[in-house]
Amino acid sequence: MNSLAKVASFASGFARRRFDGFVTHHQNGTRMFWYMGVLSLVAYPSLYFVRYIRAGPSYDDWWLRAISFLLGFLLLQIGWPERLKRYYMPFAYGALIFMLPFSLMFVALKNQGGSAAVANAMTGLFLVILLTDWRNTICVILIGLSLGILAYLAVEPIPVWPKDFVERGPLVFVAGVAASLIKAALIETTGERITKLEREQREGRVAALQETIGFLAHELNTPLAEVRLLAGSMREMCSQGSLDASQANDAQLMLERVEKRAHYSQELVKRLMRSAYHVRYDGGPQALTASSLVQSLLENYPFPDDMGPDIVDVQREVDFILPGSRELLYLVLSTLTHNSLMALRGNPSPRLQIEIVGHSTGARGGMIRVTDNGCGVPLEVLSKLTKGAVPSSWKNGQGGGMGLVFAQRVMDANGGAVTVESVAGKGTTVTLSFAR
Repeated sequence: MNSLAKVASFASGFARRRFDGFVTHHQNGTRMFWYMGVLSLVAYPSLYFVRYIRAGPSYDDWWLRAISFLLGFLLLQIGWPERLKRYYMPFAYGALIFMLPFSLMFVALKNQGGSAAVANAMTGLFLVILLTDWRNTICVILIGLSLGILAYLAVEPIPVWPKDFVERGPLVFVAGVAASLIKAALIETTGERITKLEREQREGRVAALQETIGFLAHELNTPLAEVRLLAGSMREMCSQGSLDASQANDAQLMLERVEKRAHYSQELVKRLMRSAYHVRYDGGPQALTASSLVQSLLENYPFPDDMGPDIVDVQREVDFILPGSRELLYLVLSTLTHNSLMALRGNPSPRLQIEIVGHSTGARGGMIRVTDNGCGVPLEVLSKLTKGAVPSSWKNGQGGGMGLVFAQRVMDANGGAVTVESVAGKGTTVTLSFAR
């Protein structure tokens, strides 16, 4: 009794492991069974009539084809009740056994072999290999062939074993082994490609995170440094005792500047949070135009006192619709403005020009061009911009090009591009190009 229990336990565990492997093989979906169902609906009826144009007697397997046709239709999962869908995979396993190895073996024996039986056997073998992992390929074939032979012995009083079919068995076996090896190689190659793709995706996410952090540092560094400087100046003024009217006015102006820089920094973080959660800045379905984005920049950007919005010359030739997130595009335009203002420091006549050039009014596609007459970018640094961090010594330690890297990332995501043209000592032009 103990032996029977052990055998039953082993058989139950073996069957469970094989079925789990079968389910794992189709963990990405049951689309292959859908195609098998479509093939069954077409092949079983149409090939049935081939027998009428083929010479020689053949076994009339209409009932097998009818059952296989029905099983093929059920493999399409059309009209399955919700409560029965959990039984789809066990059904598919059984249907696979009946439709391929069982039916093909039974009909081959009834027809006494022949070249058609060998061809059918190889076709069925290849389909089983495609639809199962290698362990279940062996199980499905052995179970199906065994049941087909038993059914033949049960209905045939004087069984006759077709010699040519048996002799060609090794050929079918070798072909099956070859197909299994090819499938294993394809799976291994595909697995390596998927692993490589997943690794590249992880590296891309890490790079995007690094770029976002770099962008935040790039954008927040200046206002926070100014807040710190203003706070120090106010502390020094307060340490001198009571303030006169002039000092009180200066302190008021400093507080206003601190508030403005703090507001900008807070808005920057809020915009990043909104873009992360895909919430529209304007709260509605309105299309974002290039001119409205530039106007938002002029109204909200914390320009320094010596270079206010009045130094910005906006030229709108043809307005156009922008793709993507308003928050991210605002941050891109903001970082370009920040870079230009940094380059304009110490310039006696600073000039910042923003051009809007669309392909056609109200349509997608166009350019936003930001030009300044600042210090420019050295040639050896220019080629590295938008590709990664660059040495910051060329602009007195103010940032390392991460703002342009962030801009390039955002533009890439929207099918656009960033180009930088500059002449040291004369100025820089950054162009945001948006596809139609």
